[in-house]
Amino acid sequence: MSCCSVRRGISVIEVVVVISIIGLLLALILPAVMASRRTARRTECLNNTRQIALAMNEYAATHDVFPTAGITQAASYLVKILPHIDELNLYEKFDFNANVAQQLPLAEDRPFYFACPSDPIGNSHLRAANYFANMGWGNRRGSTGVIYNRHIRPENIADGISNTALISEFLPTHPNDPRRATWAESFSGSIYRPVSQIASDCLSANNSVAWPRGTLWTLGAYGNTTYDHALPPNTRSCMFTVNASSLHENGVNTAFCDGSVRYINDSIDGTVWQAIGTRAGGEAVDSY
Repeated sequence: MSCCSVRRGISVIEVVVVISIIGLLLALILPAVMASRRTARRTECLNNTRQIALAMNEYAATHDVFPTAGITQAASYLVKILPHIDELNLYEKFDFNANVAQQLPLAEDRPFYFACPSDPIGNSHLRAANYFANMGWGNRRGSTGVIYNRHIRPENIADGISNTALISEFLPTHPNDPRRATWAESFSGSIYRPVSQIASDCLSANNSVAWPRGTLWTLGAYGNTTYDHALPPNTRSCMFTVNASSLHENGVNTAFCDGSVRYINDSIDGTVWQAIGTRAGGEAVDSY
């Protein structure tokens, strides 16, 4: 009779089987985890968009006008709504009689909800912004949207506050990412062109230019914290048209003047997108 028993070890085949099972489980689980994280980031972005839109409406209720934008060295609409998002202390640090673009230390105190969690560049560059206000169609002085270099009143939104875009997303410029490039369109005559011509000129542009946009959330200059509706979301941006963009799947979060937020797909009809960008265009919009 043996004084000790022989223990059986794990075979190589069993180890391979266990590793294969673990690998299979990871292959099944990881895509679901990644999808869940993308959804969570998009939802957080939606909430950011809604908070900014509600602050814009509080500003309008207080001042009877929406904040201005599109002025070269003036403060952005994001600066002007700071008191309405519990950032009064930061707001009071700004000197509105001076060049806002030169008050860079304050720009680094950016509220976290001015950056989309899905955009690593927007998050890592503390002066950047991902949420732009609607100027309508793409030219500098003929705004058909809600934000402009003169005050727009809520009653000026004749198309209805539930049919007119207020805020959407934008990917700040970065030299190593072609999705964030600005293209230089060629055209003759005035910048006051029909929207169809603005869109066509942008799509036919052949050269990109170093044109920083979205890189300083405090600055209200055209295209820095404002966008337009000449082309659908995630289409290229040009010198005279700044189009909504994001890293979400096939679309952008867009807030409307009634405070609601909807996810607008990239495939939206171009004329419908242009229509929801105007405050008083009189267009009939059925669904999008």
